[in-house]
Amino acid sequence: MQDGENILTSTISSSHQEAQWISLSDLMTGLMMLFMLIAIAFMLKVEADEAKARGWAQQYRQRRQELYGDLYAAFKDRLSAWDAILTPDLILTFEGPEVLFDRGSADLKPRFKQILQDFFPRYLGIIALPKYKNSIREIRIEGHTSSDWNGATEPRKRTLKICSSRKIGPVVHCASYLSFPKCRRT
Repeated sequence: MQDGENILTSTISSSHQEAQWISLSDLMTGLMMLFMLIAIAFMLKVEADEAKARGWAQQYRQRRQELYGDLYAAFKDRLSAWDAILTPDLILTFEGPEVLFDRGSADLKPRFKQILQDFFPRYLGIIALPKYKNSIREIRIEGHTSSDWNGATEPRKRTLKICSSRKIGPVVHCASYLSFPKCRRT
């Protein structure tokens, strides 16, 4: 009879262990499903973010092309007279150094002042259009150097000074004929 009891005890113990393994495997399957759902949710969010970024990039390229088209349409007849180039990456370069500044000087030449008086109001009129309001964050004006340092003992300092002054000069000139509202002191 003892053999029968051992067999019965062994069968009960074995079925109890199998029941534990089944519930443990159910738990692991549930955890796997939970982690898979988290991964899918994360992938969907990443995909949505990428789609949004692609949309912004497309809108940026479109705005840039529109701005180039508007600037080119406004200036195409004047570019050759100004000896200027407008590139599709929105860089306007005045090519003729003899028109802009004297060698070794940061003073604007009269012809360059005339060009700026023709160019700047039209340029502001285009970039101030409502469609570009949230698209333009900065306007850069690059300086120009001169290879003539007028006997300066430190040519690098002289070059930096001229470059800086040549960058500021056109801005100051353009601002001089714009009207700004007067500020009231409170």
